[in-house]
Amino acid sequence: MRSVREKLRKDLLKEKRRIIVFIDDIDRLADDEISALFRAVKSVGDFPNVIYVLLYDHHKVAEALERDARSGGYEFLEKIVQVPILIPEPSGVAVRTKLKGDLISIHNNRSSDNTLSPRDEHIFSNCVSLFITTPRRANLLLNKVKLSYSTLGADIELFDLAGITCIEAFCPKLYQWISRHRHEICGGLPRGNASSVSLTSSSSSERITQLIQESDKNLTEECADWKHVVETLFPLVSWATAKQFAFLGKNETDQSYRSI
Repeated sequence: MRSVREKLRKDLLKEKRRIIVFIDDIDRLADDEISALFRAVKSVGDFPNVIYVLLYDHHKVAEALERDARSGGYEFLEKIVQVPILIPEPSGVAVRTKLKGDLISIHNNRSSDNTLSPRDEHIFSNCVSLFITTPRRANLLLNKVKLSYSTLGADIELFDLAGITCIEAFCPKLYQWISRHRHEICGGLPRGNASSVSLTSSSSSERITQLIQESDKNLTEECADWKHVVETLFPLVSWATAKQFAFLGKNETDQSYRSI
């Protein structure tokens, strides 16, 4: 093994170009895998003309090393990493602004109308933005939306899909609640003036109010603003709880929830 290592060292010395090895998402590994990776890097870190660029969350990796080796994780990193470079997290505003631009680009690929409807803006501000706090979350949402939208296409409003996908990804209990009660909350809004609202609509309103009251404690533990999120996405819920008409989609359709 020593002879192989020495031969490799000599071969690398002859190289006129440097070899750069990128290792990303180290903090997403299990504790023992993180320890094994850093031990491996340490064993080959002195090879000539080879540079290792390690990308990870400093605190998560240090704590993982401490849990696995039961020793100082931060001190271990200081010995291994010769030139630490701290990259600040982008602000939440910057992350959400970029995400909105990416969603608009997807929308523009399918529509000649480049403007967002008031409902689109309402959903992004009052639903999507609540869940998007990091670039990783934004990328996760964007990838899931792209996949679903390529399948559903014209059958769904893009920003409705983004809102539902946020709930699916980050509030699974709420997503299950919506799926379980979709027939109650996805119905059509009452039409006409107050005197023409049928007893059926009144009964529907009472049923939705009852569902929200029964589920409030359980769902609030997962998402403090869950009622506001549901009211934003589902006009019938907004009408039932506040007797107000939420923004409808451009086509004013009640069929915009097929992703549930």
